[in-house]
Amino acid sequence: FWDLLEAGRSAVREIPADRWPLERYYDATPATPGKTYNRHAGLLDSIDTFDPAFFGISPREAESLDPQQRMLLETSWEALEDAAIDPRRLLDTATGVFVGIGGSEYGYRFGALETGGEADPYSGTGNESSFAAGRVAYVLGLRGPALSINTACSSSLVAVHQAVQALRAGECDLALAGGANAIVSPEITVQMAQLRALSPDGRCATFDASANGYVRGEGCGMIALRRLSDAVARGDRIHAVVRGSAVNHDGRSSGLTVPNGAAQQSVIRSALAAGGVDPLEVDYVECHGTGTPLGDPIEVRALGEVYGKNREKPLWIGSVKTNVGHLEAGAGMAGLLKAVLALKHRAVPAHLNLKTPNPALPLADFHLAIPTALTPWPSDDRRLAGVSSFGISGTNAHVVLEEAPADERAATVSARPLHLLAVSGRTEAGARAAAEGLAVALEGGVDLADAAYTANTGRANLEHRRVALGAGRDALVAALRSDDAPISGVAAEPPRLVFLCTGAGPQAVNMGKALYDSEPVFRAAMDQAFAALDPWLDRPLAGVIYPAAPEGPGSAEGTALEAASPIDNLAFTQPAMFAIEYAFSELWASWGVRPDAVIGHSTGQYVAAVLAGVFSLADGARLVTARSRLMSEEPEIGEMVAIFASEDRVRAALGGQVSIAAINSAEEVVISGLREPVLAIAARFEADGVEIRRLRISHAAHSPLMDPVLDRFEAICREVTMHPPRIPFVENVRGEVASDEITTPRYWREHMRQGVMFHAGMRTLAWLGFRHFLEIGNHPILCGNGARSLPDVTAHFFPSIRRKSPEWPQLLETAGRLWTHGVDLDWAGFHAHAPGRRVTLPTYPFQRTRFWIDRKDGAATARDVGAEWTYERAWRPSPAVPSAESRPWVIVRDAGGVAEKLASRLGNARVIREVSELAEESARVVSLVSLDAPAPGSDPIAAAKRATETTLHLLQRAARSNGRIALAVV
Repeated sequence: FWDLLEAGRSAVREIPADRWPLERYYDATPATPGKTYNRHAGLLDSIDTFDPAFFGISPREAESLDPQQRMLLETSWEALEDAAIDPRRLLDTATGVFVGIGGSEYGYRFGALETGGEADPYSGTGNESSFAAGRVAYVLGLRGPALSINTACSSSLVAVHQAVQALRAGECDLALAGGANAIVSPEITVQMAQLRALSPDGRCATFDASANGYVRGEGCGMIALRRLSDAVARGDRIHAVVRGSAVNHDGRSSGLTVPNGAAQQSVIRSALAAGGVDPLEVDYVECHGTGTPLGDPIEVRALGEVYGKNREKPLWIGSVKTNVGHLEAGAGMAGLLKAVLALKHRAVPAHLNLKTPNPALPLADFHLAIPTALTPWPSDDRRLAGVSSFGISGTNAHVVLEEAPADERAATVSARPLHLLAVSGRTEAGARAAAEGLAVALEGGVDLADAAYTANTGRANLEHRRVALGAGRDALVAALRSDDAPISGVAAEPPRLVFLCTGAGPQAVNMGKALYDSEPVFRAAMDQAFAALDPWLDRPLAGVIYPAAPEGPGSAEGTALEAASPIDNLAFTQPAMFAIEYAFSELWASWGVRPDAVIGHSTGQYVAAVLAGVFSLADGARLVTARSRLMSEEPEIGEMVAIFASEDRVRAALGGQVSIAAINSAEEVVISGLREPVLAIAARFEADGVEIRRLRISHAAHSPLMDPVLDRFEAICREVTMHPPRIPFVENVRGEVASDEITTPRYWREHMRQGVMFHAGMRTLAWLGFRHFLEIGNHPILCGNGARSLPDVTAHFFPSIRRKSPEWPQLLETAGRLWTHGVDLDWAGFHAHAPGRRVTLPTYPFQRTRFWIDRKDGAATARDVGAEWTYERAWRPSPAVPSAESRPWVIVRDAGGVAEKLASRLGNARVIREVSELAEESARVVSLVSLDAPAPGSDPIAAAKRATETTLHLLQRAARSNGRIALAVV
């Protein structure tokens, strides 16, 4: 729109044949009955196209839907996205919709259908203008005021005024306001020609001596409005500020359609007073300016009387109708958007079609000027503009706009090494188009952090999803344009997610260090865990995990400190894993990712218990430190070895002080016990070609070597308060969903001693329908075990980070993959560390196709043949039916003789075998065919098919009977 205004171009053209056959309705002679002398209009391209599936509208309904309502839906969505507001997050909020709209020209096409002129069930709601605002509110799920306003030419500016008033009154906190007009049938054009309101030469020559009427225009505009204080607090990108607005009526003027200059002065003064604005502060007024010899002089004099007195610098005036025509009910919005863009670009667009100013205009008297070229708008103070819109029925509106306050926020500086941009669409084509639009925006130089923040927080999470991950502009653009996006997917319902809580083994010095140094939520959670754990340890855990090496990990000093860290000492191993897993759970929660179920592995079950609410962080810290301390006090005489063989094979090889410590999958069993027998068993398996792996752990957990400490540990457990789990918690001892038993000290004693039934636990989770698993440890040990436990299940596993790999890339990749699988991330939380600025990005690329009813008098295209093959609603009078008590019983026979017994009990009953025996009569029908069991040796499918077909035929007969048949199926 600004490109058109800036270049001084016109969108007016000759009316094409796809609107109506022009020659059939054109006659150059004014007042010719049924004809128009005008051949031009300001028209949109492809007004016959729409993306109904995006809004949940069926193709059949879309075909009958007025283009005005279609455009209002699209521009409402676009206005919200332009404001970086996710439309889906407005569900059930006090958001208002205020729409200026006139009658539907599309409705006239229903009288000229190829199919005979019959309107379909959707033509009423689709073409009644009173449904326009309500449809927007319905589709978006909004609960604020929804008003469709028709005051003729002033409708959309009146809608803006009403929206402002509703915001001031607290009726809504956000409002959509706008208007629409569509020129799709000749009838209204003919009517306006009969009134001699249209310009014969197809030009809107506002303020020119040759002005001879207006040219019609079509279009749609929608703005999002908030109270200024709310917008500033939210960090909104503000286009302009509505300082004041007012509405009034001409009253009894010299004619219903004749403007009243005094009323126009009054409404302008009221708007200025409402905003506390001095008329001399206003530099530009976007006029109603229809280009009529009567209306232009009246409007200009009214403007001069209010704005023009005592001016030192000229007041610019102009009208967008010279560019796009008169949008009628949408005209005020076209003028307002032009004024907003003029404020934003600090330039007043050229007013077109002005050769000789109308001598009746008092331009010099009031120091008024009409710019005929793009004019810079310098100012030492705030810029203000007025916008007028006057309805032909006498309702006037005026709005005073002020340029947006300066955005003084600095560019975002993120500590993350990569940017993540999320893109989605209703369809794969929509997602690809959205990604391309974002790529073009990035190539245009938009700040990367701001683009990521706006794209992620200000767009809806639609079904087809793609994620771009990269450190720089080129990498992000390439990822957005990738034909085979590495992080993409189709998200249906949000999946139920299981958190996998890692046990001891993958612990490492400086695990999570990059996150601890740069992610405030992660650091705070680690510090919280340290505070809970340290009172039970003999040295601070932070120094164990993060040795103070000035040169950092990998340096000579750092390597020495890593070697000196006691993190592999059992007294610190388990608390360290507890801390980092708790920190990951808190980080994921801050990004909106929370578990629907949990499972831990050995020590990991303590974190799982905290997440499930079994005990608090403090109590969990006490138990895990007590467990690790007691275990570490025992002699280091044990060993743990993973053997990649079946449980039965391993169990058969056990003996003495060796037991099964864990069954991680169908082909991975961990044995634990005295070192010599454990290693001997492992050696025999290795000699047979079976893979084995010794675990990095100092003591033999889950073995008889733990027996000496069990009593002491159970005693400590008795001092802890435990609660039933709040979410499904699959425990280790039996691999089942935990019962209240998990709140007993005895259970945790048993958990310390018995083997970890992780494989059984994963099978339980799969049986419960869980398919998505996020490991919250520092290395995806359980992801691998889980996948091997579910070879027959399509399951998805996600690591938080990987040991010895850069942490941020993996973490962000997992966040992106979770989102593409349907996990709706809390993007505000994701960006909370460094919120960006909301910037201009492309709005959704609707995937439009043609939905149109062709006129019989034009070049027509047949409606889809498929429409003839579908059901339609039809209403017919229902004939009187006998009362239920007077109707006979008809029983459809089963094979077991129940039908005959039932008939003898009921009386007035007959038994039939086939539905074809059911006469056209009123009856109470009982079907017993579903009671039949297949005979021994017979085909059960055939029996089920007969029962199903019989029931279907009975239902069809009942449906066609207009209530004469009452059916019961047993």
